[in-house]
Amino acid sequence: MRYQGLMLLLVFANIIALLLPGQCCAEKTPSPRPTPTSEAELIIVTDLADRTVELRQNPRRIITVYSQIPIAMRCLNIGLERIIGTDAFTVKQYGKLLPELEEKEIVGQHFIKLDYEKIIDLEPELVLAVPETLKRTEIEEKLKPAGIKIVALDFKIKSFRKTLELLGRIFDREEEAREFADFWFGRLEEVRKKVEGLSEEQKVRVYLEGTQRPFVTASKGHTLDEIVTLAGGINISAGLKGRSPEVEPEWVVEQNPDVILKYPMGVRYQGGFGKTDTRPFEEMRKEIMGRPGFDHIKAVREGRVYILSRDILGGVFENVGVCYAAKILYPELFKDLDPKAYLKQMVEKYLGLDFERLRGVFVYPSP
Repeated sequence: MRYQGLMLLLVFANIIALLLPGQCCAEKTPSPRPTPTSEAELIIVTDLADRTVELRQNPRRIITVYSQIPIAMRCLNIGLERIIGTDAFTVKQYGKLLPELEEKEIVGQHFIKLDYEKIIDLEPELVLAVPETLKRTEIEEKLKPAGIKIVALDFKIKSFRKTLELLGRIFDREEEAREFADFWFGRLEEVRKKVEGLSEEQKVRVYLEGTQRPFVTASKGHTLDEIVTLAGGINISAGLKGRSPEVEPEWVVEQNPDVILKYPMGVRYQGGFGKTDTRPFEEMRKEIMGRPGFDHIKAVREGRVYILSRDILGGVFENVGVCYAAKILYPELFKDLDPKAYLKQMVEKYLGLDFERLRGVFVYPSP
C-alpha cells in the first residue's frame, strides 16, 4: 500500500509539472519554427528602374523577358538551367549561341508582349525584365497578386556596370561580376582615350541607316548614335527630331558623310553568330552605293560603306560594336585593334563557347 501511494504521488507530481512548464521546464529553449525563407536568404536590392525589391538570393526558378539577360547571366557563370521561361524573340536572336534557350517555355513574343497567365502558371521566383517592360506593360499589376518578384535591368552602356553588379548580388556572383565588368569596360576606355584628342575637324562624319525602309536613320539617344559617338565619330543625324527620323536622299547627298553604316534590324538579315553567308550584306551595300546621286558622296567614292550585324550593336556585345566602329572610322589610329579577337576572347572565356563553331558575319566588308 505504501508503495502504491508513493507511485500515485509521483504521477500527480508529473501532471503538475506538465501543467506548470515555467517551473520545471524553464531551462529548455523551444526550437524555432522553420520558415520557407530565412532572414539570411533575403536581400533587398534597388533595380535599374529605381525600385526597391526584396527577394530570395540565388533564386532557382526565373523567367527572363529580354534577349540580353541570358547572355549576361552566362558571362557571370550563372547557370541557365535556372531559366524556366523566356520570350520568343530571345530564342530567335540567340538560339544558335545558346541552344538551351530553345528548350524553355515561351511566355510571350517579346519584352512588351507577354502571356501573364503562362508566367503565373510556371510559378517563377523572379522575373528579370528591363525598365521599358515596366513602363509599357501591366507586368507589375498582373504579377504582384501572385507574389512574383520583378527586377529591372538596363543594358545601356551608362547603366551596364550597375546591371552586372545587380546580377552578381542576386545570384551570389559578385566577384564574377566585377571581373567581367573590368574586361568589358577596359577596351572601351582604351578607345575613349585615343579619340578624346581628336579635334572636330579630324572627326569622321557618319550617316547611319536601318533596314525598316531606306533613309530611316538614328538621332541622338539611339544606340547607334551612342556607338558612333563613343568611337569618336559625328552622327550627321544626331540633331534631327525623333529617335529614328526619316530623311530625304538629297539631304544625305548634301551632307556628304565620310562613312555610311547600315544596321540590319530583322533577325533574317542581321548576320551575326552562326551566319556565314555574306550575300545579304553584299546586296545591301551594293544597293546603297548604287542609289541615284550617291556617287557624289565621299563615303561611296572611297568605298567606306559598311554593314554591321545587330548582334554587336547593343547590349552585352555593344563593347565589340564600339571597337568595330572605331576600327572603321579611324583605321590608322586603331591599326592594332582587333575587334574579332576581342569578340573571340569574350565568347570563349566568358560564355565558354567554341568561337569557331559560332563564327559569323559581323561586319561587311571587313575593316
